[in-house]
Amino acid sequence: MTRIEVESSIWKSARHRAAHEVHDLRLNYASLKVMAGLKPYEVSRSMGHVKVSTTDGIFARLYPVDYDDQIVRNENVVGSS
Repeated sequence: MTRIEVESSIWKSARHRAAHEVHDLRLNYASLKVMAGLKPYEVSRSMGHVKVSTTDGIFARLYPVDYDDQIVRNENVVGSS
């Protein structure tokens, strides 16, 4: 390998690592927002996603779920025995 090829290979590797680090930072940023209780729409907009479904697909597992509230609302609609 020539010196230029070696330098090119090193530069390409560094760019690849840097891109992964930026991506990881974005994921951490959004994850913290979701876990802090921000609404999916708010997280979506702050991440620059065009569709909320993009954010949902990536971070849905992190959204807090309150099933007790859903059960109460369902019982109010259908009635309880």
